[in-house]
Amino acid sequence: MRPSPADAETPPPVPRPLLASASPPSPAAKENRTLPSRHQRVRDADGFLGTALYLGPVASAKNAEEVYVGVAWDDPTRGKHDGSVICRRTNRLIRHFSLADRAKHLSSSAGDPRPASVSGGSFVRPAKLRGGVSLTSVLSDRYVPLDAPLLTRNNVLPGRVAMTARGVPKPIELHGEVQIRRRQQVLASDRPGEAPPRLEKIGLRGMFVARMWDEGEAERGGGRYDHLAELDLAGNMLWEWDEAFRVLQAMPNLEALVLSGNLVRDLALGHTAFTGPFPSLRRLVLNTCNIRSWRTPLTLLRRLPNLKELLLAHNDLRDLLDVEKEDTPKNAKNACPHLTFLDLSDCDLTSWDQVLCLDPLFPNLETLVLDENSLADLTTTTTPEHSKDPKTPAPYFSRLRALQLSHNRIADWSVVDDIHRRLPSLRSLRFRHNPLTADLGASEARAAVVARCPSLECLNASYITTKERTEAERSYVRRVVRRLDAAAAAERAEILREHPRYETLARTHEDDLARCRGKAFGRGTLGEEAVNVLVRSMAVDSITAEPLHRRLPGSMEVGRLKQMCRRAFGLDVERIALHFKSQNDPIPIALEDDLCTLSYYGVTDGCEILMNEKELTKG
Repeated sequence: MRPSPADAETPPPVPRPLLASASPPSPAAKENRTLPSRHQRVRDADGFLGTALYLGPVASAKNAEEVYVGVAWDDPTRGKHDGSVICRRTNRLIRHFSLADRAKHLSSSAGDPRPASVSGGSFVRPAKLRGGVSLTSVLSDRYVPLDAPLLTRNNVLPGRVAMTARGVPKPIELHGEVQIRRRQQVLASDRPGEAPPRLEKIGLRGMFVARMWDEGEAERGGGRYDHLAELDLAGNMLWEWDEAFRVLQAMPNLEALVLSGNLVRDLALGHTAFTGPFPSLRRLVLNTCNIRSWRTPLTLLRRLPNLKELLLAHNDLRDLLDVEKEDTPKNAKNACPHLTFLDLSDCDLTSWDQVLCLDPLFPNLETLVLDENSLADLTTTTTPEHSKDPKTPAPYFSRLRALQLSHNRIADWSVVDDIHRRLPSLRSLRFRHNPLTADLGASEARAAVVARCPSLECLNASYITTKERTEAERSYVRRVVRRLDAAAAAERAEILREHPRYETLARTHEDDLARCRGKAFGRGTLGEEAVNVLVRSMAVDSITAEPLHRRLPGSMEVGRLKQMCRRAFGLDVERIALHFKSQNDPIPIALEDDLCTLSYYGVTDGCEILMNEKELTKG
């Protein structure tokens, strides 16, 4: 019987590094051939990437002294086990490494039938693994110098032909090769009078870059890259922060650096090498870098005094609040005055306290992205330092203009009210896929948010027009009025607490409210209350049917209108859902209560009534 992982024995000690034979990917780019270190990124001959988590003999191997590398592959289907094997000598389970050390984005989701803890690991001979190439070797391969041999002869590519429609081969011509090379020079020249390189933005995604220099290259002077402004190294093999700092040192005028997908992990506590600062960098992208502590971004920020944009999506920053409480000195709270954009999507945040502690650290923050976390509200257990009255909601992030809260756990409308009250400068909000709006149509949910947040100018990447806001506020007031009219006296105060903007909006739209209430209570003659409406079917089986033009009394109940729709369109009453929209209101309003009248809902002359088919709940 296979022993449990808890019974796993301690593996033998790691031997000294050995040399491994690995063929380079190109004549110029030489890959690291030494035995990888723990946590170093490696790849096989087919280009599959992984992380070395163990170095040494394997208990199940025939040769007990042969050295293997325990690899956790990025693609779990590439592996065979979870890092444990059955010992040939004792027949007991021995764990050499654990897949729990995998990066966050490599862990299986809740819906994955095969958990990441049982797959994705392999033991590989060192000779079959490669440690990546230097950035300089990739640059020399990709951007050849001006004096390199030309590919063309008399503007013709040798050995390259294209077939015409008649099957006649035609040589392929390339014109302007020298001019193209001149525009793509990446290495500055020391020759007097020669123009500086024009290339300022470089993208090297997925090129297996693991370090800045080849061995001894930095001591020989390396190269000059002062002119480069943007560098994209996403999806490469960097795994140590020292190499990232070497890139910044070699490119002192770099303004944007993308390191997404490089599993560089966390900076070691007390790390002092390459302290910087690096004042030119304005944008740093560290999405999916296997960062597991807020200490790493905090340490980086102190070395990047002029950083404006920081992207940290898909990392584990759940210790954010603890780090800010324990390790942040009070005199460093305003250490990042230039940062205006911060992305913390999918960073395992569960409390607004974790977010609020960033307020004093980033006093000029304008855009905050918090998508795909587990935030449920904006309540906090601490009182902000700038709060003068504990009874008055204190404002957060005084300069924040854009907030993204999609894919969180917000389930109460009071959170939307707090967004309006506590974020005074907010003008743009993204609020999709929260439990609060799960049972609402897109237009209905949008109207409710617009009505509750008067300062918003853009919702879910769509601008709010004056007309849309007016109609949304009127619909909001009508819904609250219906609740107040149907509620007992003791319940009215609670309803008003749930809708803090109602009284203000009721005064703003007093004429519309009086007109709707007058019709609801039957004031006026029958002729004055009658409305001309268009009844249209949106159900699948009758969507092509001719719409009904009817003049209906305002005192007609919704239940009677459903009976009329049943006779006209052949849909059972229990499956009918009715909505109406006016000529000036693009947002349909549900006619929910069969006992309420058309006037009660504010159906006016010229409205369109839409009949939809709803699914009946089973059981």
